[in-house]
Amino acid sequence: MNAEEFCALSGYQFRQQDLLEQALTHRSYSRSSNNERLEFLGDSILNLIISNHIYLRYTDADEGDLSRLRASLVKKETLAQVAMGIGLGDHIHLGGGELKSGGYRRASILSDALEAIIGAVYLDSDYEQTETTVLRLFESRLQDIDENANLRDPKTQLQEYLQAHKKNLPRYRVEQTSGKSHDQVFTVSCNVSDLDLQESGTTGCAKSTGPVENIMDAFRCGYVALIGKPNTGKSTLMNALVGQKLSITAHRPQTTRHQILGIRTTEAYQCIFVDTPGLHDANKKAIHRYMNRAATSMLDDADLICVLLDVSNFTGEDEKILQRVANYGKVLVVLNKIDQRSRESCLPVMQKISQQVPDFECIPVSALTGDNLERLEQLIVARLPVAVPKFPDDQLTDKSMRFICSEIVREKLFRELKQELPYSITVNIDHYTEEVDITRISATIWVERKSQKAIVIGKNGSLLKKIGSLARADIERLVETKVYLQLWVKVRTDWSDDEQSLVAFGYTDGSQG
Repeated sequence: MNAEEFCALSGYQFRQQDLLEQALTHRSYSRSSNNERLEFLGDSILNLIISNHIYLRYTDADEGDLSRLRASLVKKETLAQVAMGIGLGDHIHLGGGELKSGGYRRASILSDALEAIIGAVYLDSDYEQTETTVLRLFESRLQDIDENANLRDPKTQLQEYLQAHKKNLPRYRVEQTSGKSHDQVFTVSCNVSDLDLQESGTTGCAKSTGPVENIMDAFRCGYVALIGKPNTGKSTLMNALVGQKLSITAHRPQTTRHQILGIRTTEAYQCIFVDTPGLHDANKKAIHRYMNRAATSMLDDADLICVLLDVSNFTGEDEKILQRVANYGKVLVVLNKIDQRSRESCLPVMQKISQQVPDFECIPVSALTGDNLERLEQLIVARLPVAVPKFPDDQLTDKSMRFICSEIVREKLFRELKQELPYSITVNIDHYTEEVDITRISATIWVERKSQKAIVIGKNGSLLKKIGSLARADIERLVETKVYLQLWVKVRTDWSDDEQSLVAFGYTDGSQG
């Protein structure tokens, strides 16, 4: 991430690029020059800025409530969400072990990097500019904060819930005590007879709320289908929610052609997001029919359907999609791209949606800036069933590295080529070999006409070289080793309307792996 990219995301322009680089450097990458000292500084500054803001805003709150409000805003999970909202995970410098174990999406690493960035902004400017930057980064969370939320511990919440439902209060018992007198460990059980629930937990305090948290926060897991017409931001949203770029993106409709899973796992839940191709009426070509099948096949099996709508382009196509899912009863409407409109101008669209599907909740977000994504995630998790995780906690997707590499090459083609040509292109990985210090990849770019082949190659091979260079850089960041990428361009006439060609290129209803 350079100073210009950070400025576009946060509004702050770094004068000293080396400070930004240091803030993004984890200790696993460099022992001598990392972000630990900046993190120490940023943590203190962040607490001061947030404390001052809520002190001035909540004039009737006492010291305890102010402390809990601040804690809810500066806790690790919130900082990680802010960091993911600006794509910080894609730019943190990590050592090989941390990178391979998914450190770029780990809450502790993301939150530490964000605090280090805040410390770097302070050293690069002054307190006033740092305060402006922090409040801009936390804008949506500060606007949506509920002064009555998260102020009671789980024990109190459980007691109030049971009282409200006229149930017997829970019974607590210390089951076991161990350790020396100055460092005792207690095993405490909590029994709720009316709900037939019992949990136990180990803690350093006999009055711990740990067992209560177990009851209040049972693990949730489920599939969340992201559907909508082309170019509504489904891939951008999944990448933001997962905290890692898994689906390719471009300012063109129908970039996504396959179902792609993005898996986000925390201590409390596992959300399995399913990015789908955009729903469209075109069914003339075989590939269009395949993409529509890929987009709709998850509707019956998903635990939740998120319908994405573009607030600036709500049309009859969107209304058809809402009608299609109206009878499912497990739908959340996500009004995306609110960063492109004023909040007031979003209201008529939300009212129109409410009139058409009054039983569905509609939430406005910006997948690009991260605005309101934390609230969206809360709504999604609340609708997931209680279930055990379906994937290992370090798995991010169901796709192979071969598939991801082919998509990266196709993304560069989509971004560099003009008009309709990208829709006549597919990419196939012919060879993928991992050696000790290099990964060797050979890929074929398939087009439908000889004239298209000449365009993809470019004058003296210039465009093909550029595509290869851009794709190689992304793949190297992903696999953390040197990559040798060889690209070929070949012609298969009308492959996109030939069922056998589609199967050969991995376009099957069984999904490409």
